Amino acid sequence: MTTVAPTDVCVIIAAKNAEATIARAVASALAEPETAEVIVVDDGSTDRTVAAARSADDNSGRLTIARF
Repeated sequence: MTTVAPTDVCVIIAAKNAEATIARAVASALAEPETAEVIVVDDGSTDRTVAAARSADDNSGRLTIARF
């Protein structure tokens, strides 16, 4: 887990079969300077939602993907 300052934001994105839109959402959240962590919660997608989310990772260590 990331250490968070009082002014930082943790973004949680719920997703299911969101391959077409998840990369844009992840990239947008990571681009904000206040974002300390982005958590994508994949609710059993049958498409490439997880791969699309990973493709938007900026390698800052702030992206976490939880699959259910």
